[in-house]
Amino acid sequence: MAAATELAEARAALHSLILGKKAVKAQMNGRSVEYTPANKSQLEQYIKQLETELGLTQVRRPARVIL
Repeated sequence: MAAATELAEARAALHSLILGKKAVKAQMNGRSVEYTPANKSQLEQYIKQLETELGLTQVRRPARVIL
């Protein structure tokens, strides 16, 4: 369950950024990636992607308007 491990590392990295650490490292697709406060949104997007892959969140579709 590599994705679950990557998700835990990504969440820990985001937590460190939120607490004010200047840069954090996480494994992403088998390679080490460094995140800084400037690219925090990329880390959040990566976490959402992993959560979706693991079935922890549902992908929301746009609402359909019926007239």
